[in-house]
Amino acid sequence: MSTSISGLKTPAPRVLLYDGDARVREGLAALLGRVGLEVQATDDRAQALAAAMRPGLSVAVVDVDTPDPEAGFALLRELQSLGSGLRSVALLARPTFAAAAEACRCGAVDVVAKAPENVGYLTDTIRRLTRQPAPSLRPVSEGLRRAVELQEQLLRALIEASRSATPTAARSTAEPDSGAASPRTCVILVVDDEPRTAEGLQRALGRQAGYQVISVVSGGEALDYVGQSEFDLALIKEGLPDLPSSMVARSLRAQANDGIVIRFTHPTTGRPGRADIVEVDRSIEFIPVLSSGEQLVEQLHALRKGLAAKQVERRYLEQFRTEHVELLQRYAEVRQELLGALGDADP
Repeated sequence: MSTSISGLKTPAPRVLLYDGDARVREGLAALLGRVGLEVQATDDRAQALAAAMRPGLSVAVVDVDTPDPEAGFALLRELQSLGSGLRSVALLARPTFAAAAEACRCGAVDVVAKAPENVGYLTDTIRRLTRQPAPSLRPVSEGLRRAVELQEQLLRALIEASRSATPTAARSTAEPDSGAASPRTCVILVVDDEPRTAEGLQRALGRQAGYQVISVVSGGEALDYVGQSEFDLALIKEGLPDLPSSMVARSLRAQANDGIVIRFTHPTTGRPGRADIVEVDRSIEFIPVLSSGEQLVEQLHALRKGLAAKQVERRYLEQFRTEHVELLQRYAEVRQELLGALGDADP
């Protein structure tokens, strides 16, 4: 693919996409292709490095979790060490501030959470980076001076972001009965044709502030609910009267942003129940032996605190990226300039 400028054809900007999920590779490659970019998509590390070494590559989009964070961060460092002016964007499936900071240290000029609502931002970022000229090389002393200045600015920005995020974190993670500022109401959707489950949960949680229990008795009702409202936790009974519980759980999980979906079986006489957290591609053991409602309530309360902490972490990351994205980009560019200058200075 090429573009025409004043009658002269110029090659389309080239983008490397490294991701272990074939659906993500195909979807994003098609999307970027429609906006005039040439995309090489791969889940092979050697192919990614080979593509980065060829001239003309503008941007590399790296899924940090392919195949695991340690390898993803290592690839970002290798791409930066090429000193070719290539800019990297890191994708995070589980965005935390620690992971975002590490991605920036490894050379990423931006960090984007892997979520449907971020596709537009990611596309715009890639297009903007392909239009920017590669950073020029400066003498080593100049690069060192600018690196020190930017590190000081980054440190000050981190301190300011921490100060502004601390009150939010305190409010969101406060214990319901601690006397601290109240956290946001936790909405629990119970999908069970036995109404006593939701009723018992409401009675147990009613003694603690900050919970709202929504009861539906079928999978169809659950799907209708999530089409109009959000939830924080969803409890789906195994063996619904109308739809397979597995299908309902996957549908709810696909539509939830930070919401957690749990499939469970009731304990019966002589036989315990169990509960598992449903992810997009797998299930995670939550309560392998479920013996009582009190046990479930205790575990849900602990899960809620973890969910609140995750929400704070995500807000912190989004706030920092929004306020300081230009600083992070300049920081990564200076590191590239310095590495390039050091390479030229070596005998």
